[in-house]
Amino acid sequence: MADVEGSRQEFSSRNWDDRRLLHILESVVRRFFRNYWDLDPLTRSQVDRLRMAAAEAAGSANISALERRAILSGFLEDFASIEAVLPIARESMRGGIAGDSPGYATAMGISYLQAVNVLRVMQDDPSHYMPRSVQTPPAPTLRGAQPPSRDARGQPNAGAPAKRGATSGLKDTTAPSQGAARGAEVVQFHTYVDFPPTISNRNDVKYPLVVQLVRDRPRESRGQAEVGIAFQDKIEYVDVVVRAPGFEEVSGYGAGAHDGPALRRTIAVPQDGDSQPAVFLMQLVDDHTGPQRVTVDFYHRGRNAGSLALEVAVRSFPFLGRGTRRAETKGIEEGEESPVFGTASVVRAVDGVTIGQGTPLPAADIELRITQDADGRTLHFHLHSQKLSALDGRSAGSIVFSDLSRPDLFFDRLAERLSALAARAGTELTGDEAARMEDEVADLGVELYEQLFPAPLRQLYWELKLRRDAGEVRNLLIVSDEPWIPWELVKPYDVVDGNDVEDDHLAGAWCMSRWLAGAAVPADLNVRAARLIAPMLSLDFVTSEMQYFGSLAARQIETAQPISTRAQFLELAEQGGAQLFHFATHGNYNQEFVDESPIVLEGDPLFPSDLTRRRARGLRREKPLVFLNTCHGARVGYNLTGLGGWAQRLVDHLGVTAFVGALWEVNDELASKFAQIFYEELWAGKTLGEAFFLSRQQVRAMQSANPTWLAYTLYGDPNSRVFSPLEGRQASPDL
Repeated sequence: MADVEGSRQEFSSRNWDDRRLLHILESVVRRFFRNYWDLDPLTRSQVDRLRMAAAEAAGSANISALERRAILSGFLEDFASIEAVLPIARESMRGGIAGDSPGYATAMGISYLQAVNVLRVMQDDPSHYMPRSVQTPPAPTLRGAQPPSRDARGQPNAGAPAKRGATSGLKDTTAPSQGAARGAEVVQFHTYVDFPPTISNRNDVKYPLVVQLVRDRPRESRGQAEVGIAFQDKIEYVDVVVRAPGFEEVSGYGAGAHDGPALRRTIAVPQDGDSQPAVFLMQLVDDHTGPQRVTVDFYHRGRNAGSLALEVAVRSFPFLGRGTRRAETKGIEEGEESPVFGTASVVRAVDGVTIGQGTPLPAADIELRITQDADGRTLHFHLHSQKLSALDGRSAGSIVFSDLSRPDLFFDRLAERLSALAARAGTELTGDEAARMEDEVADLGVELYEQLFPAPLRQLYWELKLRRDAGEVRNLLIVSDEPWIPWELVKPYDVVDGNDVEDDHLAGAWCMSRWLAGAAVPADLNVRAARLIAPMLSLDFVTSEMQYFGSLAARQIETAQPISTRAQFLELAEQGGAQLFHFATHGNYNQEFVDESPIVLEGDPLFPSDLTRRRARGLRREKPLVFLNTCHGARVGYNLTGLGGWAQRLVDHLGVTAFVGALWEVNDELASKFAQIFYEELWAGKTLGEAFFLSRQQVRAMQSANPTWLAYTLYGDPNSRVFSPLEGRQASPDL
C-alpha cells in the first residue's frame, strides 16, 4: 500500500496543465476499459462508484471551471489509489499507452464522458471556458472552428450569422440521407450506442446512455442508425434527442427538464473524424418491472436525420436490495437471470450514417414526432419546428390506445364505412345526399381527433392553425413508429370558451406527408426512366394510365411496355434502371396476415415479403418513387390495400425516396386522375408536399362527397422535388 500512497502523492504534487490532464484522463480510460472485465468484481465496483460520482459532480452547472477541474483531478487520484489498477494509472502518467487510437475512450462508452467533454472545451483555450447552465453539454472547440452562437437558453442561435469554421445550425435547413443536399457528396458515418439491455428495477441506480457518430463501424455497438447530414463547413452540429418515458435524466445538464421525456444534447460532427459523444445519465422513475423503450432521434438543422429505438428489460434482483426513492419492488419469477451489462438490443435501426455536402433542403415547417412505448399501447407526441422555436422539442402529451400491433382491429369498422362511402359516391347523388356523406366523413375525422390527440396537443394545434393561417407555416411531416393510423383523416374540432372551433381534415389543411421512424427521409430524385405495372384485369381502369405513361417520352423519360406479371416485376426490381414505379391494379386485404396483403398481377400475386433486400437490390440502388394505385370496386368486394405492410417494406427495408398508397377503397376514375395530377404538378416544379396537396384539392373539387381524396397517404419529404430530364435540373448525383 505504500506504493499506492506514493503514487497518490506523486500525482498530487505535479501541476498538470489542462491539456496534460485531459491526456492522462483519456489514456487511463482507454487502458482501463480494455482490461475492465479482467478485474475482480470488487475492483470494478469501486471504479464504477468513482466514475459515477465524478460524472455527476462534474456535470453540475453551479460550479466553477477550477472546481470542475479539481473534481477530475480528484477522480484520477482516487483511481490511482486502487491497487489493482495502479499499473494503468502509472503507465498513463508516464505519457500514455502506445497503440491507443484517438477517440478510443469515447468509443467505449465511458460513463463520465461528460467530464471529459468539459475538459475538451478547455483544450484549445482554457481562458475562454465558462461553465453554462444548459441542458446540452458544451460542444468541443475543435481546431480551426468556433462553436455556434447560442441564445440565453444555451441553444444554437437562429438569428446569428454563421461563424468561420461553423454554421448557425438553424437557418437554411438541410436534408438527411443520401442525396440529402442538392449536388451532395456523401461521407459515411455510423452510430455507436451503449446502454444495458437488462437493468435492475432499483430506482436509485444511474445508467449512462452514450451516443456517438463514428467513421468506422464499431464492433461493440448494436445500434447502427443512418443519420444524414449535409456539410456546409468542416464541422456541423447535430441534436441528439432521447425519449424515454420510463426514465429521467439526472446529470447536471439534463436534470430538471420540464418538457416531458424528451432530452437533447448537441454534438459537434467534424467532417474528417468522429463526433463528440452525447451522454445521458438515466434513472428509472419508479421501481416497476417490465420492458422499457428508449428512442433516439438525430436532428440536423431542424430535419429528422434518422432514428433508432432500444428495448430495455427492467427486472427485480433481490440480492441487489431495494431502491430508496419510490414505491415497493415487485418480485421476480423463479429462474430469472442476473442483470446483463452491455449494449441494449436495438428494435429499430438502419445501416450507417451519411453526411452529404451541398446546398441543404429546408426542414418541414412542423414535424409531429410520435413514438410508441414497449407496451404497444401508449403513444407519445412531440413537436419540432425551426420556424416556431418556442415549439421546437415541445412535449405534446401521451395517449393509451388499443393494441397497435393489430391494425385490422382498428381499421375494420373505419375502413368498411369509408369504402362504402367511396362506392356510393360514384353514383349520382342529390345535393342533400352529398352533404350528408361529407358530414359522415367529417364525423369520422372528429372521432379520430378525440381518440388520437391528447389534451396538450389539442391546445397546441390551435396555435399551429393560427400560424398556418398567417402564412408562417405550410407543411406538416408526421414521423411515427407505426404505418397504420390514418392521420390524414383526422379532423380537429373542439369547444373553447364556449365557442366551437374546427379545422379541415389534416390532409386538407396542410401540405402533409409522413415517414416511418428509422432511416432518414430521402431528398430529391431524378426520374430518367419510369415503369407502369398494369395487368390487363380491368381495361377501363388501366387505359388512362397507359396513355399517360406513353406521353412521358415527351419529357425525355424512358418508358417501356407495361409489366403485367410478378416474375417481370421481380426481375426489374433486382436489375434496377427505373426511378418511378406506378402500379395500376387491385390489392387484396389479408385479414389473417395484414403485413402480407398482396397486389394482384397476372398469374401469381405480389407479396411485400417477395421484395427481399437481395431480390430488390435494384430498388435499393435507385431509391425510386413508388405509387401503389391499387383500387377496389364491386369486382373484388371490400378490401384494404394492406398499406402498412407495403409501407414498411418499401420505406423501412428498401429506402425508397417516396411512396404513395391508398388506405381504403378508392374510385377508379378519381384514382387515375389523382395520379396524373400529382405527376404533372411534380414536373411543373412543385415539391412533393405541394404536388400531393394540389392533387387532393382538385380531386376533392370533382367529387367532394367521395373520400377518395383523403384515402391517399404520402411517405416522403414534403420539401423534396422530383425532376425529369426535360427540366434540365439535377438532384443529387447519387440518385
